[in-house]
Amino acid sequence: MMKKIKKTNAVRLLTSIILLALLTGNIFAQGGFIVHPGNDVTLGTGTTLDITDGNLLIQDDNGNAPSFLQNGTVQFTGTGLVQVEQYLTKDKWHGISSPMGDEVNGAYMWIYLMKWLEPTNEWQDIFDPTTQPLVPGKGYFAWSNSNNNPYPATPDFVTLSGTPNYQDINPVLEVTDASIKSGWNLVGNPFPCAVDWNGDAAWNLVNLDASIWVWDPVAGNYKVWNHTSGGSLESGEIAATQSFWVHADDTTGATATSMTIPASQRTHSNNIFYKNGGNDLSNQIKLKVQGNTPENDECIIGFMEGASLGMNSAYDALYLKGNETAPSLYSMVSGSKYAMKQLPDWEQYNAVPLNFKAGIPGTYTISASWTESFPEGLPIFLEDIKENYFQD
Repeated sequence: MMKKIKKTNAVRLLTSIILLALLTGNIFAQGGFIVHPGNDVTLGTGTTLDITDGNLLIQDDNGNAPSFLQNGTVQFTGTGLVQVEQYLTKDKWHGISSPMGDEVNGAYMWIYLMKWLEPTNEWQDIFDPTTQPLVPGKGYFAWSNSNNNPYPATPDFVTLSGTPNYQDINPVLEVTDASIKSGWNLVGNPFPCAVDWNGDAAWNLVNLDASIWVWDPVAGNYKVWNHTSGGSLESGEIAATQSFWVHADDTTGATATSMTIPASQRTHSNNIFYKNGGNDLSNQIKLKVQGNTPENDECIIGFMEGASLGMNSAYDALYLKGNETAPSLYSMVSGSKYAMKQLPDWEQYNAVPLNFKAGIPGTYTISASWTESFPEGLPIFLEDIKENYFQD
């Protein structure tokens, strides 16, 4: 079902189920307005959504991310506020971000909430006081317990309230030469809809790699996306309330580092926090390792014009360690670890070292995909140097 709403005169809407809606004109909603999971709502430029005696509630569930793209004005007659839900599967870490300009950590009551400190290479708990701001454009990690005794049970989702962001956000980035993870900054989507990491000039990337790293709580590892060479994510569309890592190209601190999270690149997307997608580039192979649990890891090896043997921030993605219990799979080239490594020529660089580490003891399987992107008939082997065995 698709329902478009276009009115030049004032219209009155009750809370409704809308799969795709463009709201224009003057909109009056009596008793509240709900954007249900899986629905995309755009509030057009020059449009006023006036809600009487109720809230604007943008819902979330385990299979969809919230999506409300605001270009117009939201106002309330009587009491009311904007609320965005964020679903949290229990007993897993989630990379999160607030779509509100004025929310505080108290929204995560009884939930573990942490922020990353780049200068000291450590995580810091955020608890008391519960009035600490959740900074727009900053990323955090959250954990909801299934067994929270002696404290109250934690919910499946949190409700973030306040004024939603719908203009450009410029997060503060740090590059500390002395830090073990110099230049790694955890930022976040500050909007209640997806934003596209697509390399558009509006991102204003200064001294940053072309890749982002997004946490997959099921895999227990990070998925990557490079706006030039792709990656293990389905696309560069970063879901609402999702955090992601960016990395400085020059990590000495000698070069200015900055970015804009642009409102112009907001979009509606069916992506939730993580999805594995396909690939439309030539000469790419994706390897996946998995044991007896859902935790897994992926590594991409590719060959493309403009790539280099050393780190090339325009095409490559460094490896970022996941859970201790999750397997690790990465390429090791010229002393650096890569989740995705692009090389200039498969005829010249026809042997690429891979490293595998089991998170927990067990039997693991390595599978390959995208092999059809290579010339037909080209032999591709995985060499086990421990057992001296070649797998076609």
